[in-house]
Amino acid sequence: MFQFLHPQKPWFWIFFIVASFAMVGGALFFQYYLDDLPCELCVYVRAWLMGIGLLAVLGVLIRQWRWPTLLMIALMLWLTWGLAEDTWVLLSIDQGWPTSGACSFVAYFPQWLPLDKWWPQMFEVQNLCQPTPVVLFGVSMAHALAAASVAYAALLLVGALQLIMPELFTSA
Repeated sequence: MFQFLHPQKPWFWIFFIVASFAMVGGALFFQYYLDDLPCELCVYVRAWLMGIGLLAVLGVLIRQWRWPTLLMIALMLWLTWGLAEDTWVLLSIDQGWPTSGACSFVAYFPQWLPLDKWWPQMFEVQNLCQPTPVVLFGVSMAHALAAASVAYAALLLVGALQLIMPELFTSA
């Protein structure tokens, strides 16, 4: 099984491409067809997922080189950490736990990357933060994102280990 999801195989990267873009597509479905407008945290989550998906596209292209692949995995782990942090705040809102930050009608992207100005249909804040909608089988969007964050981190760590210590994954 681990060889199927080895970072030097295309399926490793295709998983992240499909999963990330599918989650963004789901968010856009909720926004444009179910009229569930995005909050500040929602647009940040979209940005993290788009970043992961775009890095995975690059990962498909560089997968045959070990060190650039490790760098790509490290960058994707950093983006996954950002995704997990914003997801934690969304979960806090869902569960009614105290949160450390406020939610506003403005996305605070860096000046050098004003995604809300470049692509407002995707990254413009249109709502205040509130509990996330149920996506499937009673699972909220925040819970699905939490599961995705854990799965991403686990797969990326296993991928990094496969490149750093391949002997752990060979059968005797």
